[in-house]
Amino acid sequence: MLDDDQVRLVLAHESAHLRQRHHLASQFSVALAHAFGRVWPFRRAAQQVPRLLEMAADDGAMRVERAAMVAGDRAAVRRRLAHALVTLAGAQAAPAGALGAGGSAVARVRRLSGPRVRPRPPEIVLLVAGAGVALAELLSVAMAPAVCAAAMPVCVAGLG
Repeated sequence: MLDDDQVRLVLAHESAHLRQRHHLASQFSVALAHAFGRVWPFRRAAQQVPRLLEMAADDGAMRVERAAMVAGDRAAVRRRLAHALVTLAGAQAAPAGALGAGGSAVARVRRLSGPRVRPRPPEIVLLVAGAGVALAELLSVAMAPAVCAAAMPVCVAGLG
């Protein structure tokens, strides 16, 4: 169903999943959602991480493909990948686990078909600050038992 260029793009997409270890990120988000099911950011992350990982693999495939071609033809690479995605999504013989993001094919095709959007510097600063706050929060939760233990008085009666 796919031409040689599209097969190469699809294989580069799958290779990006493996190279970037997306299976670990996906399982980690699911584990956090199960462990902290009442905390909405973890539930939301478990829903959104697979879709974002598919888009990250799309980007990885385009980077590999662009390295092999002229830099001025980036839009053509994006269109070829979008066409391959539509072809595979419409195939009746696709296995149940294909397009593993489950329902993200439309969003991915829109993203690939539209103009490339680059984040502006204020958005980057907010993203980095948010990630820093999230990591600091996780670190404080992980360190809380050690801090509590260090603050406890030590009984020295039996040491003398």
